[in-house]
Amino acid sequence: MGDFFQGRRQKVGVVTLTLACVFAAAWVRSIGREEGVYFDSKGQTPLMICSRNHFLTIIFARHFTRPVVFTQLKLRWFDQACSEETNEEYWTLANAGFTNVVTKARTLGGIMIGSAFDTSLSNPLKRWFISFSYWLITIPFTVVSAYLLVSKPKSSTLKKPVDPNVIDGT
Repeated sequence: MGDFFQGRRQKVGVVTLTLACVFAAAWVRSIGREEGVYFDSKGQTPLMICSRNHFLTIIFARHFTRPVVFTQLKLRWFDQACSEETNEEYWTLANAGFTNVVTKARTLGGIMIGSAFDTSLSNPLKRWFISFSYWLITIPFTVVSAYLLVSKPKSSTLKKPVDPNVIDGT
């Protein structure tokens, strides 16, 4: 077993397999739950990374009347049960009860990109997000790790260096 981890391929294969397992566990954990980390600056959240209903989402938000004070950013964690809305409805604030929300969202395969702009608040908010389905992350990591761990390394095809002082046959 000690010989197995000698090469770089095997070490990278184990790292990618570990990442695949971490994302698969997060995928299962995201069913019916919403968890994430976010930065908080006096009630504003300029960046959030959230796991919700089979998707990993990165959200950037901007409040237009109050700038973010980057020296006062605090890292926070949240964990709660999911609402019944779809991810698109949730991230575009479609069911949030705001009166003046302009939303755009596009879905392609397992990727969703969108924005929501709320002008009804005294502090207008613009939110951009990109969501990745966990299968879009987990399956490639699994395939790459299987290839790196199972396939045999190719033999080196380096040629012996030719000594200019040696003449063929003598």
